[in-house]
Amino acid sequence: MDTIDLDQQTYIRRLLVPAGRERHKRAMTSTFDRQQYVPVPIPLPAELPTLPASPRVGLFIDGDCVSRGLVEGTARSRASDREVNDCLAQVLASAMILDPHVRSRCACSLATAIHHLDVLTSFHNNMFSMRRGWNGANSVLLEELIALIEARSITTTRPRRRPGGLVDLVILVGQHEIYAKPLRQLRLLGVPGWVLTPGRLGAASLRRAACALTYIGSLR
Repeated sequence: MDTIDLDQQTYIRRLLVPAGRERHKRAMTSTFDRQQYVPVPIPLPAELPTLPASPRVGLFIDGDCVSRGLVEGTARSRASDREVNDCLAQVLASAMILDPHVRSRCACSLATAIHHLDVLTSFHNNMFSMRRGWNGANSVLLEELIALIEARSITTTRPRRRPGGLVDLVILVGQHEIYAKPLRQLRLLGVPGWVLTPGRLGAASLRRAACALTYIGSLR
């Protein structure tokens, strides 16, 4: 299934009708209010290299990782809508401190999109993408990171060309080792990576590939 940008609530409602009447009814009468939480930005780690005065930031979030990582060590299989919302709000606020026009993408599987539909629709923008399959979120973010690598490679080999999509810092919210290789490539091309890991089970290869790593958890 192709990636779908979740930027229109009515479209999501039609898409999720087969998921069940109760979920569909909930989507039609959502009362989730993300404005109740005022996010506190995460401090910039000292391990990051010096950034330009007005850096361009790319924020990439594995929504499946957030949903499950925030409840590591508990009996729950997924975090609540409130916990997921607060986490997303915090990482977005952290990125916007550096770049008010941050390029952001939160990818998730269809199952996660259905489970946290109220969170997705409450942001009212095209920050979210969803794709079917266990590794759906991974593939979306990998495509985004590979695009950054290609854009950066063009400026390295052909300095006179300035393609769009360049960033000075990548912030990745995730814990899967599949992201280690592109982060390492970006680092070699001069683009540092800051990994925010929900829970404490981030892959060792991901920690080595990133310039800095910060563990984040439930805020409630």
